[in-house]
Amino acid sequence: MRKIPTKNYNIFTLISENRPIDWKRVNWLRKELKNNNMLQQYDILCNSKEKSMERYASCDGFGMGIIDGQHRFLSAKLENKTVYYTVDDSVTLDDVSKASAFQRPWTLKDHLHKYKTKGLQEYKKFAGYMSRSHFPISACSIILCGGRGAYFKTTFEQGEMKCNQDWSKAEDFSEVINGTDTKKGVIFYIKYALNSRFIEAFWTLFKHKKYDHSRMMAKLEYLASTMQKCPDKAGFLRELSRVYNYNTRSKVRFYEEE
Repeated sequence: MRKIPTKNYNIFTLISENRPIDWKRVNWLRKELKNNNMLQQYDILCNSKEKSMERYASCDGFGMGIIDGQHRFLSAKLENKTVYYTVDDSVTLDDVSKASAFQRPWTLKDHLHKYKTKGLQEYKKFAGYMSRSHFPISACSIILCGGRGAYFKTTFEQGEMKCNQDWSKAEDFSEVINGTDTKKGVIFYIKYALNSRFIEAFWTLFKHKKYDHSRMMAKLEYLASTMQKCPDKAGFLRELSRVYNYNTRSKVRFYEEE
């Protein structure tokens, strides 16, 4: 089936029944088009005007309904790039949505493997720390990059991730959790210490200017069994703070709610 090039964007129509437009993705694709235009390799799939009007309530017969590639279409239109499209009435929007269930999207681990294998130093360093610490990738991103939100995810996926945090503190923290040949780690007392949200909570304590690790380990020795496993960082932070400040006058506030 032949791909057809065009800059006549008016021959297409968006289908309201399709997925909602993600404008963050459109903006990301616009940037990608400026550096690496692969629209010819990833054409837009449409139904004919007649079939579109017959199948989709939002189509009025004046344009071909885009059943796959609406984000690529919008980014190309906004950048005034040539669109490549294929018309195939044997495929419907339902077929496209069902087919997507068979596709596994790329994970951060997949991107990490790709860029590490390509030799990008920041990703090799990140992967090395992750391997040594046994921490989940989301926890490593907070420790090494300072966050794990949408901005981090985007830069990570685009190969622009930077490990810009204190490396020596990150290495010290890994030893605190895992222990060494001569010192017990937190995991000796708390078996779920490699839980991502637990690590995030403990990292909040560890970074605090008033945190004393010897004090925490002394408390864990007889209070670890009283700790509750929590579903989120906030819960773990409350539990760790309770243990750290137990039966002590010089209490330290590790979070605003205290």
